[in-house]
Amino acid sequence: MHRSTPEMVQQNQALTERITRAHGVMTAAMADLLAAVAEAERDESYWAHGSQTASEWLVANLRIHSRTARTWARVAKKLSDYPRFGELMAGGELGFDQIKETLRFVEPADQDLVAEDVIASTAEELESNARSVRRVTPRQVEQTRKERWFEGFFDRDEMKYHFKGSIPGQDGLVVDTAMRLLAWNNPEEPLSDVPKDPNMALADAFVEMASNALAEHPNHDLATVVVHADASLLALSDRVGVAEHGPDVPMEAIRRMTCDGRLQLVAHAKDGSVVGVGRVTRSIPPWLRRLVRQRDDGCRFPGCGRTYW
Repeated sequence: MHRSTPEMVQQNQALTERITRAHGVMTAAMADLLAAVAEAERDESYWAHGSQTASEWLVANLRIHSRTARTWARVAKKLSDYPRFGELMAGGELGFDQIKETLRFVEPADQDLVAEDVIASTAEELESNARSVRRVTPRQVEQTRKERWFEGFFDRDEMKYHFKGSIPGQDGLVVDTAMRLLAWNNPEEPLSDVPKDPNMALADAFVEMASNALAEHPNHDLATVVVHADASLLALSDRVGVAEHGPDVPMEAIRRMTCDGRLQLVAHAKDGSVVGVGRVTRSIPPWLRRLVRQRDDGCRFPGCGRTYW
């Protein structure tokens, strides 16, 4: 246990004052920035720079995250109706986080009445209050659902799959719960002195969710991962096969997948002919169709190239 000396107390007081003073300067600067962003929103001056929104302009010129830019733009637009809060922020008395949460539940007509309480409250307390009084209309719920999206693509050089997207919060709750359940409660996870990185555990859980979905799908043909490989290279760990409409797959990974996954391996000779097909069902047409898909690499109609339907 460290004992406080008069010198340490004095030093800590000086440091506290320095941090508080710096935060006040930063808050005042943020108030000026938000006022400028609100002005840009009103006169749409961002069009002169080739941007379609103020948040796009902020990203392009300040190199900030798009999520941060959207938050600034949203707060700036609302803060225009709250001159009292704007004054407190410009004076360094009200921080950005406090403002952001307060604007979610305080009406403009009430800003003078609640100003002192807001100053004395933490951002977490204000966020909790905002949640307790928040109202959501059916139209807002439907709009949120319409805005869901997912984008994924293969980086063939790095042999990786990148993805991003957005779904309604209630659906995200299901995904998040399932991933954490698989990540932290896997009875088959081998014990190790070195704990797995949390982000790696969640990534593994995401793959396991997809793998379980394929395993339970009634149509074995559609739910099968197909990889083509040179038969003469199957025993070499430093070579690769090629997934159907996908990236290169290391041979080591192929051997692992054939042990516990629904994978169909199509082996080719040097001349391209098929040496063997590892079947996952007793039906011949499905694997034959896979060979045709691999041969044609999509629709043969000129200019189409479609790989689905």
